[in-house]
Amino acid sequence: MAKGGKASRDNPKSIVEGFRQVVQDLLVPELKALQVRMENLEAELKEHRKQTAEQFAALRKEMEERFAKVDERFAKVDEQFVRVWQVLNRLLEAQQQTQTALQRILDRMDVTEALRDAQTRQQVLEERTEHLHEQVQHLRGLMELLLRQRGIQPPSMP
Repeated sequence: MAKGGKASRDNPKSIVEGFRQVVQDLLVPELKALQVRMENLEAELKEHRKQTAEQFAALRKEMEERFAKVDERFAKVDEQFVRVWQVLNRLLEAQQQTQTALQRILDRMDVTEALRDAQTRQQVLEERTEHLHEQVQHLRGLMELLLRQRGIQPPSMP
């Protein structure tokens, strides 16, 4: 047996099996501990991913709600801008019409030309009045002369 026992130790199969047994005895608990730790880490990672997905979903929902509110505000601002633009266009059209009307009035009432015309007419009237006054004085003189020739005393004239 001593020979058989020694032979079994020297047998390569028995050396490998003995080595395997030692490795298994030493590593299996470590491997099992690593496996358990890996499973725990995978579970933690899965939970973390789940929480992250939930947080992203909540953030996405909140952002979509905010964007919806912003879109509503922009829509209101757009409506107000359109109204303001329409009012400004109407005011611009009214201003243009007013300017056109004022220009027509000014064209009709060219003050400088009218003033020149009035001054010319006034000067003509003054000249005619002066001429008529001279003629009236001349006629008075003739009338007085005629009355005196007839022996009539002419009335005093202012």
